[in-house]
Amino acid sequence: MPFSILVGKTQPRRTAIEKTVKKPRNPRIEALRLVAIAAIAVFHTFQPWFAAAADASSELALSFPWLGNTDCLAVLGWLNLLGAYGNHVFYLISGYFLLPSAISGRPLRTGRKVMVILVSVLFYATLSLLLGRIVTMESVSLHQTGWLLGGLEFIWVYLALVLLTPLMAQVARKLPQWRRAVLILAGVVFGLNAYIAFVSPGEADRGLLEWRKLMSAASYLVAYLTGAALSYEQARPVKAKRLLVGCILASAFIEGGLAVAGSPDLVAATSFKSTSLLSYLLAVASLAYARQSTEERVNAPSRLLAAASSILGFYISQSMTADIWRPAFEHACARAALAGGAPSLIMCGVALSLADVCIVVLFDQLTRSKLLRLLKLS
Repeated sequence: MPFSILVGKTQPRRTAIEKTVKKPRNPRIEALRLVAIAAIAVFHTFQPWFAAAADASSELALSFPWLGNTDCLAVLGWLNLLGAYGNHVFYLISGYFLLPSAISGRPLRTGRKVMVILVSVLFYATLSLLLGRIVTMESVSLHQTGWLLGGLEFIWVYLALVLLTPLMAQVARKLPQWRRAVLILAGVVFGLNAYIAFVSPGEADRGLLEWRKLMSAASYLVAYLTGAALSYEQARPVKAKRLLVGCILASAFIEGGLAVAGSPDLVAATSFKSTSLLSYLLAVASLAYARQSTEERVNAPSRLLAAASSILGFYISQSMTADIWRPAFEHACARAALAGGAPSLIMCGVALSLADVCIVVLFDQLTRSKLLRLLKLS
């Protein structure tokens, strides 16, 4: 059980105010940030195709009836886990570094991190508005707020957690068993998530204050706290590797089993939005594996590590420019599906997603990252 990592049974008891040695950046963790970017890109590319595989009455499913076949449904179901997986990885890593630093009493530089987020949003918002003068972007304009509010919900939740980190640190100092409290909170949140996913998903379009919508923020809070709790655990590479392999195989087995059973609704429920327990466990296992001891860290190209810092820019830019890349990707994937069926669809979608990651990350490194350095924010 990956939850055992959180409760500290594998090492002597520590107090919450224990001073920890500042952790240098781990190349494996930085690489995991890139994995999260790729996971999000793949998820977004296959969103309409998975929706069609889970709903045989949809227009896309009627055009490509083989989407509901067992093998295709199983693969698309597993790929659909990558959305929440990437999100959870982002929050796990943020919590892994930020909250323990605040608990130990080191300055968090909250103001700087807030400025990084706000400058990043402003930068890509300005570019999107300018781009909207050249190509059609119906959802992006000064007369609409959805692309800046609901469309960036993920970013605003992150901003809120950064602002709340000093308060979380104070609570942790006064609550020696705070890591056990994280375990309890995770159980409650994912219990409610299971109810949402399997029993009461609600309307497709939710208000910002609708309780199911707020559960997304609660899920990301759990991931943030889980990352912090994991930072206090001793690295155990062999066990972590087994845990990760086990989670991958278990998720594939569950998605495949449900597909074989002819239960597209259950396949959809296991990866429903941010509620997916499978995605959360995969993310926890990934970070547990990535956080190896210093002696076991691998060398990595500096450019690769620098690219990992573009994860925030990627999230923002992909959301704001969806009116451009999404129709183009859907058209390209449809042509591939017509030409070669499911294998061509999968290969085309993955290739487009990875190409998108390379282009956006490179652009972000050449623009937003340089702007942040110019403003002395990085």
